[in-house]
Amino acid sequence: MTAGIDFMAYAFSTSYAGNRLQIDALDGFFGGNISYSQKTGNGKILGRFRVVHNSAHFVDGHFNVAENKWIDDKTPIPFTRDMGELTLANQINYVSAILKYYGSISYSTLVRPADLKKYSGNCGVEIAFTDILGKFLNKSTQFYFAYHFSLVGIPEYMGSSHSMLGIKAGEWEGKGISLYLSYFNGNNVFSEYYKDRIEKFGIGFFVDFN
Repeated sequence: MTAGIDFMAYAFSTSYAGNRLQIDALDGFFGGNISYSQKTGNGKILGRFRVVHNSAHFVDGHFNVAENKWIDDKTPIPFTRDMGELTLANQINYVSAILKYYGSISYSTLVRPADLKKYSGNCGVEIAFTDILGKFLNKSTQFYFAYHFSLVGIPEYMGSSHSMLGIKAGEWEGKGISLYLSYFNGNNVFSEYYKDRIEKFGIGFFVDFN
């Protein structure tokens, strides 16, 4: 069992000008969590309870200085969620694959705007094939697929889905670099645009330092 602090921010950059990024919107999160992990015969069971405050803001990149008004006439809204979330997961280790599936439910004690539903949930699955591609630069490689589905009320309940297909150079639960393709369809992840439905395809990478 471990305890941790959640403190992060996500920024939406629309372009760059004058040698600086134009930041349109920003979501901030802070809180804490308690996590639990228990090994089983061929994997492990995981659980996490966290309490998080989420607030959203438009930034100067969303303001048209020349016309002295907000871009697209979209003015800031006071978006806030104070929520508790419980997540449970099961991981199964096979000879040449690792499978994990999970689900969570959350309840917000405070929401703004008031038409947001206080209950929400999500679920998903990850599978990594550990013995298909061999080694790359003397590191093991993993071919993986992940799918995440979330359900939020805004005020009607609507689903969002995110699929990812990629390759990781390095141990699946260790350090390494991942290259991936992703597809997202659902509500905008930036809360100032929470009612907007978007569809996006992406190519990217990330680095695991653990």
